[in-house]
Amino acid sequence: MSDRILITGATGFLGGRIARRMAAEGRRVHALGRDWDRGAQLESEGIRFAPVDLSDQPALEAACRDVKTIVHCAALSTAWASHASYHAVNVVGTANLLDAARAKGVRRFVYVSTPAVLSRFQDQFGLTENEPLPLVHTSEYGASKARAEQLVTADEEMETVIVRPKAIYGPGDTALLPRIVRAAEQGRLSVLGSGKTVTDLTHVEDVVDALCLVIDHPSPSDVYHIAGPEPVRLWHTITELLGRLGHETSTRRLKTTQAMRLAYSLEVLWRVLRFKGEPPLTRYKVAILRYSQTLDTTRARRELGFEPRVSIEEGLDTVVESLSCDQPVESLSAQPAKQRTRVTVDFAICGVVRPPACALHEGLLGRTEVPVLLGIIRHPTKGLVLFDTGFGTTREGESSVWWQLYRRLVRPEFVTLEESLANRGVDIADIAAVVISHFDPDHVGGLRELPEAELYCSGPAWAAVAREQAGPSWWRRTATDTFPENLAARLHLFDPGPRGHEVDLFGDGSISAVSLPGHMPGHVGIRVHGPDGTRYLLCGDGVWMTRELENNAAVPSRIAADDRREARISQEWLRVAQESDLDLMIVPSHCAESADRFLGPAWRSPQGELPIAEHRLEQHRSEVDIR
Repeated sequence: MSDRILITGATGFLGGRIARRMAAEGRRVHALGRDWDRGAQLESEGIRFAPVDLSDQPALEAACRDVKTIVHCAALSTAWASHASYHAVNVVGTANLLDAARAKGVRRFVYVSTPAVLSRFQDQFGLTENEPLPLVHTSEYGASKARAEQLVTADEEMETVIVRPKAIYGPGDTALLPRIVRAAEQGRLSVLGSGKTVTDLTHVEDVVDALCLVIDHPSPSDVYHIAGPEPVRLWHTITELLGRLGHETSTRRLKTTQAMRLAYSLEVLWRVLRFKGEPPLTRYKVAILRYSQTLDTTRARRELGFEPRVSIEEGLDTVVESLSCDQPVESLSAQPAKQRTRVTVDFAICGVVRPPACALHEGLLGRTEVPVLLGIIRHPTKGLVLFDTGFGTTREGESSVWWQLYRRLVRPEFVTLEESLANRGVDIADIAAVVISHFDPDHVGGLRELPEAELYCSGPAWAAVAREQAGPSWWRRTATDTFPENLAARLHLFDPGPRGHEVDLFGDGSISAVSLPGHMPGHVGIRVHGPDGTRYLLCGDGVWMTRELENNAAVPSRIAADDRREARISQEWLRVAQESDLDLMIVPSHCAESADRFLGPAWRSPQGELPIAEHRLEQHRSEVDIR
């Protein structure tokens, strides 16, 4: 069994902290989350990240492969959402992860829950792990987490541990103290009840300490309560925090009955009128701010050796510092390029498309013929890296309306990715990674033939296709139909930055992704540099055809652009880049001239048949030294 640790919710407050702590200790960490920007930051710190959703069962199973321990931090923890939303993420998502973990033989499942599963509309002191769950919960959130706890406890194939940290705070928190501060800034903060609420506040570093102890313990118990060094007077602590931030403390008070009635009325109003955001006050918030709740942490102290080390004074110092200054997060794109790494570059043809001739300014009638090029890069340590995959597996049997519409539009002919690579003397089994320019079917269709390769794409590109925003619906359907089941689990995301910005993908200067927005969200090319001074810029699509760059051609081949204005500006940027650097060779994926230059004329067929399956083209490779 591998010692690999899977962290869900790793782009969140707690999940990110535990992922970084584990990585700092030399553990093999695989992080899952939905925020591609924060995921790219994790990748830049050497933590494997995949944008896997808890509803994606195949991707979850792929992520659980060779995992020893799962720490399940992912949850919908907002104070306001629908019952269906809480259930889908917190209950069904946990069930899906449990199923995936069992299927892949995971040994230990650590579930990060909440004391909200025990909350009642009354004061509660010294709650132990044996406290029964209430029949009626104070929130949909607490009810969903309680149901998820029951699923975890019922599992008999893994070691399952439930951890209930109370009121987590610290730098990076957006849900607890910062919300109270914002309410005070907006004049919406009122003291609820007598103002004598007592609660536990737990610094995020103490929670991380506790989770590390649970992960390493040879035989942990089934449930642990985690809290700070000692309970605090909540409104006294809020007053102190606001004073240190220069805000006045509210003197307004709401009686408990008034607060509950107001909260209930606001909830009804928000649900009936479907207002965006959350109500200013909910019954869940009233329960947190009005009623005392403290935890008994004896079991964690005795069995785990847990000792909280961050006092409330020290913890507030960290919060004040984080709220008082704007600390930019360093992104992957900000990482400095390292020493040059020598690689070789080659090209293969994986298909031919025949769009209307007017798209390439070859007349108004008839069709023209252009290849589908992909790049093959030999990296000394990474191995073989592809830039896009072409159509991939032949889809002659595909009968969907979307695919038939696409076939009629461009009349594609293609072979499998394996055959395309074989024509260049490359074994498909040797492909270690793929850089994806964007998610059109003629660029990602071959991913199904590469079940183990690592995949690199820009965060905006993945976010758009995952949220069904990439292109018109029929085109998106055609693209997503080609995705392998475990696609999300293998993705490495990066931030492409502004137009023309370069991202050093492997941290060694070998391959740089270049932002080229316009055709599709997050569209990128890759830049390589040759030893003879020639620099290659592999683009992703026909929006930037060589003919357009040379002849200042206008709209027709930008018809498929996601944003025509952005596409036009990117084209102009490429033009300026080429004019300022005569050695820059732009290689679009659909360019007959490029295919002729690198592969010779053998790819063309007067009969309109694709010859690459029958003819091995003369191999062309260039030794390159990439900055």
